Amino acid sequence: MKSILFPNLTACRVESSEFYRRELELEPEFIDPDCEEPLPENSLVYCSDVNDWSRRLLRSKPSSVTLILGANEYYDVEQYHKINQYKSIKFAFIEMWPNVPLRLPFKEIVTWIKQNPNQLLERNLWGTLKGASTKYLGLKKVRLNVTAHRMPLGYSNRFVNELQILGVLGGNSIMPSLMASNLQEQHKPLFQISFMGQKGSYLRRHLTCSFSKIPNNYMQLYDSWGGDSVSYKSTSYVETLLKSKFVLCPPGNWSSETWRYGESIICGAIPIITEVSIQDWTRHSYWPKTLGIPLSTCEDLWGTLSLLDDHELLEVRNVLRFHLQSTFLKTKRLMQTLIS
Repeated sequence: MKSILFPNLTACRVESSEFYRRELELEPEFIDPDCEEPLPENSLVYCSDVNDWSRRLLRSKPSSVTLILGANEYYDVEQYHKINQYKSIKFAFIEMWPNVPLRLPFKEIVTWIKQNPNQLLERNLWGTLKGASTKYLGLKKVRLNVTAHRMPLGYSNRFVNELQILGVLGGNSIMPSLMASNLQEQHKPLFQISFMGQKGSYLRRHLTCSFSKIPNNYMQLYDSWGGDSVSYKSTSYVETLLKSKFVLCPPGNWSSETWRYGESIICGAIPIITEVSIQDWTRHSYWPKTLGIPLSTCEDLWGTLSLLDDHELLEVRNVLRFHLQSTFLKTKRLMQTLIS
């Protein structure tokens, strides 16, 4: 790659991505997005708002820049439409971008309601379904002028920071990948299923409440999640993952995609996550078809996985790890090909 450019991250008050650095081998070069100069040809730029780069994108040559659009968990379609404003963008890698044709998940919605008939009287249920339909219809209308590829979320900087504090990375802070070893081999699972994070939306609150009835669970919910909820020196999140056989991965504010998926697999736990939910009508590729696991609801998924013995669960973990590693590798190779 001739140029790998990220915005002035200090000014944006975010850190460079450990996932991009370790799995995709993208080292950030801190430059000013507001200067008047065009971007070099074959540049790669990252942002959570395309207009952050408006000055330089407008002055750059046509089809000379590849864009990474960062986490857009609210499915703000206006961010997608902004991509069409700049002729200098030739490709886009988008986090939380649906990589299959969108369709109404009628079967999944009906199944979930049948499993939770008491929720029919909850106003939050109908508000969630209404909000999901609005987001879904908005995404259906998105038409980009450039080819878009899905960018996997990977894992968070917080996750890597806790691993480093625990010392499980062997003191090598520049290790290129976290996919090299099964970290849970150093720990004996203590919890059958766990969740640690923000209370979040209606569906997240419902699922954490429902799964808290499972024996030997650990559910820790916070009003906020990040620097405001736990000390940056804490290791409680990763320690919980390492001590868990399963990890509940409910949707966030809107998207079903979550860092917990990759973080759970890296720690040797099995994520309880569905590819589509009543809240998020897009689809995400979490489960290889070779596993033959029903994906309609988290309850169905748990009903299948909880019956497997240790040998079968080990096979599931291995398949998920290979699937995740292949996804990262495929993305890295695609980026190298397109930007070269």
